[in-house]
Amino acid sequence: DMKAWNSIRQTALSNDGRWFAYVVSPTEGNATLVVRGTAQGANETRIPVGENGGSIQISGDSRWIGYLVAPPRVDSAARGRGAGRGGPGAAPGGGTPAQAADTAAPRPTANKFVLMNLASGEKKEFDRIRRFTYNADTVTWVGLVGYPVGAAAAPAGAAQGRGGAPGAGLPAGNSAGGANVLLYQIATGELFNMGLVGEFTFDQSGDWLAYTMDSPDQVGNGVQLRHMKTNVVRSIDSEQMIYRHLLWTDSSRALGVMRGKIDVARRDTTFSLVAFTGFGATGPARRLVFDPSGRKDFPKDWKLASERAPRYAMDLSAVFFGIREGVKPADRTVAGGRSGIAPGAPGAGGTINQTGGRAG
Repeated sequence: DMKAWNSIRQTALSNDGRWFAYVVSPTEGNATLVVRGTAQGANETRIPVGENGGSIQISGDSRWIGYLVAPPRVDSAARGRGAGRGGPGAAPGGGTPAQAADTAAPRPTANKFVLMNLASGEKKEFDRIRRFTYNADTVTWVGLVGYPVGAAAAPAGAAQGRGGAPGAGLPAGNSAGGANVLLYQIATGELFNMGLVGEFTFDQSGDWLAYTMDSPDQVGNGVQLRHMKTNVVRSIDSEQMIYRHLLWTDSSRALGVMRGKIDVARRDTTFSLVAFTGFGATGPARRLVFDPSGRKDFPKDWKLASERAPRYAMDLSAVFFGIREGVKPADRTVAGGRSGIAPGAPGAGGTINQTGGRAG
């Protein structure tokens, strides 16, 4: 039966070469995480991670492994479809009492994150987490991304950070999608809820965490900076806008973000670019803004392309971004100031030229 064939889906080797982990899974069914030492005769640990679970990541200091446990696959018998009807001891609706109880029991619908100490095997679990990231090679903090409010659970997401191969699942990136983001400090066991976050990213040293707030009405939106050693939080930009493409430069000497303002009249969103440089003990010393609106050296009726993240020169002397033509307001008038929409047309509340609106 090909459905029962197992294959290796994900692998990770620690930087010191002492630990190897992989996920093995059938074509249809629950996966298993295997963690073992690379020394001859080393012990092997097998951990069930549900259907499509895993997203394994070994920390850069080779001390920790993080992974996601997905809800287990439920076969047809457990769903109550594989049992016969009636008969002694049959449960209502068919099947045995044990099957009925199994079907009625609540089942997990979301992933959970597990952080395991490779040396001791000690584990720490967090429910309803779909993605995680380490703050640095020598891990002191773990960022945990939950589920958006009211959103249905999704398959296991992707791990991010340093020290191992990224897992499969959600696209790579630093987006939290307007979900709660938790910060877990390994040394103290403290857990901080950052609230509804749009995007977040650690700098190269792991000392700074930048993140955007993402509220439905845009009130309180902005960019905030948290120093991971002092836990001091500072707001470095705050506008009633949407924020996208938050990123550090490769050397973490600068932080950039795009912010967009909704133009109701044009039914479009126009973006500007903000960069922060000169980072010191208290944060950035300089704030630079590029807003193409009203600039004579920017193409008329064009705008910054929000689907492209800006890129910075190595020496921070220049920034590269894409541009695209803006949305023009629709012209709905003709000569004489009369409406260009024919009476009875769909735009005027009618149904002409729409077969679904004709009688018969």
